[in-house]
Amino acid sequence: MASGAFVQRHLGPRKEEHSSMLSVLGLNSMEELVRSTVPEAILMANRLDVPEAMSETAYLEHIAQVASENKLFRNHIGMGYHPTEVP
Repeated sequence: MASGAFVQRHLGPRKEEHSSMLSVLGLNSMEELVRSTVPEAILMANRLDVPEAMSETAYLEHIAQVASENKLFRNHIGMGYHPTEVP
């Protein structure tokens, strides 16, 4: 399975398994499952605006580009600082 997409490498249930599980529960969709189990008071009215999934390689390139925009500043912690925890 040579795919860069996480969703193809994920070991969770496949669409056929979703259908089988929903059938056992007497439901027709994952949306129906969510609406029947999650209290109305905490359900979101609108779907999240999430960008399309990208491959791991594409994400690493993207996050490297985002990180390249960081500004490096001089550290003024002082002499003799050691990152330790006092018991």
